[in-house]
Amino acid sequence: MFSLFNHGIGCARRTILVGLLSVVAVASADAVAPQTDPGQGGVSEEPVVVVSLASLDGLLRDVNHLSTISGMPQAGAMLNIYVGAYSQGIDRSQPLGVIVRMIDGVPAPMLFLAISDVKAVLKRLEPQFGPADSLDDGTMVMQAGPNLIYIRDQGDWAYVANDRAALADLPADPKSLLQDMHLDHDIGIRANLQQIPEPMRMGLVAQMRQAFDDAVKRMQERGEGNAQPAPPNEAVIKQMELLMRDSEYITVGISIDAESNQISVDASGTALEGSSLAQMYNDRKSVPTEFAGLIRPTATAYTHAAATMGSQEQEVSLQSIDQSLKQLRTVIGQYVELSDSDNAKIDAYLPRAKELLTANVKMGKLNGGAVVMTDQNELRVLVGGAVTEGKKIEQLAKDILAEFDGNPDAPQFKFNDGSYAGLTLHHGTVDLPAGNNELSKMFGSSIPLLIATSEDRIYIGAGKDIDGLLKETIDGSANADANQSQALSQATISLLPALQYAYWVSENSITDMLLKTMQNNPEHDKVRIVQPIEPNGQRLRFSIDDGVLQVIGAAAQAGKGRPEF
Repeated sequence: MFSLFNHGIGCARRTILVGLLSVVAVASADAVAPQTDPGQGGVSEEPVVVVSLASLDGLLRDVNHLSTISGMPQAGAMLNIYVGAYSQGIDRSQPLGVIVRMIDGVPAPMLFLAISDVKAVLKRLEPQFGPADSLDDGTMVMQAGPNLIYIRDQGDWAYVANDRAALADLPADPKSLLQDMHLDHDIGIRANLQQIPEPMRMGLVAQMRQAFDDAVKRMQERGEGNAQPAPPNEAVIKQMELLMRDSEYITVGISIDAESNQISVDASGTALEGSSLAQMYNDRKSVPTEFAGLIRPTATAYTHAAATMGSQEQEVSLQSIDQSLKQLRTVIGQYVELSDSDNAKIDAYLPRAKELLTANVKMGKLNGGAVVMTDQNELRVLVGGAVTEGKKIEQLAKDILAEFDGNPDAPQFKFNDGSYAGLTLHHGTVDLPAGNNELSKMFGSSIPLLIATSEDRIYIGAGKDIDGLLKETIDGSANADANQSQALSQATISLLPALQYAYWVSENSITDMLLKTMQNNPEHDKVRIVQPIEPNGQRLRFSIDDGVLQVIGAAAQAGKGRPEF
């Protein structure tokens, strides 16, 4: 048994070295090479893609941490055995990376890793590949299947590529090629879109447009409904063209922090300085908020946004509104049987809705958010936002709801039913179908509704004591510092109160197990999304606490059996 194990470890050592030294060749062989652009000859000055790994030791620590908290420590233990066997000869404390440059219009990847004695490593690979040959400039070459692998030894580093030209002009310290990603993230990927030939970039947009056209053609051939399908959303296509033309860097970084008990993913994009896209990004600025009361750390979930919208973004939004309303009208005509009178009413209401949405966009800012509360086993949801012509929105709601007078299944409202802090309150209810025990437990026989309006604000809410949540939110907004620096947008979900409420609504073995798992780590139950200000670009940060990962791991383990719902 032990001899078999030792033999396996020996094979493993050779296998990892083979994998590390041939990964570039395999990736190149599997990739579909683009057509060579005559205007893109030679080697690109900057990489088109950079992939960074902070270190193998760091990766092991991260995987051990994740496998432990997710309830699968054996996965981390196995990886430790494999990496320990596979990484012989590699300095595991140093970063490693893959650099992809364009050579004559074709991507050419190069791997670098810290190996102080490359010849000793290649010697161990001779049983698989035969001896490596040395070229005149000291570059070593060996056969890896159908591909030639070129290796250059420089200082304490080894550089590996399937194109010898990729090994020209190597830096003394390859860490400079990583552009500090290894310092900021455990794993990082950065793409420089400007190093991709423009015809190739715009070809992606053409493929998207073709996909839209093909979808429309299929619908027409099937003859779905009497109405013609709406055309592709030109606003989306134009936005994609702008992104492909003016984007410079796109970066994704993953960081696993055992000390702060969370894993985070940062995604960012920057535009060429002075470009139209850069102007659109720079027009996004944080603004004073009138809805700070929606930012509630004790809530089960909340979202908030307070940002300006520049002229370009407004134009895109207006085009999207116009196209979306046309598509909505098309869908209604296709799938809902309506009388001539009903069609006439819809055709009268949609322009009014478009007028109000257009006015909101032209306001030039996005300010508002939503909050979900489940305290005291009562589900309450409140959405609020800044508007223009709030009284017209109120009247549109009244007119639409009046169309359903006498319909017992429609919401029933009592308008102008009170006021608070300059808002007019409108209360309503919607009856729930009988026989649903969970809905009855959550709301009773009906769901209380609330609409609160003023000329520049609107709130919509549902749930027991929704008035109380509205007043708390308004008072919290009034007492907060409106000028306090805020992210452009943010959202947070707290899993513990969500699971507590889910267990109260439906007690079963699954919700019981998930809740107990979360209660073992109650301080780390958050999922967060934040969009900070980014000069000449945009950035989004997603983070998830360890406690949430523990619940996900427990759910995955439970899913192997027969869950009870």
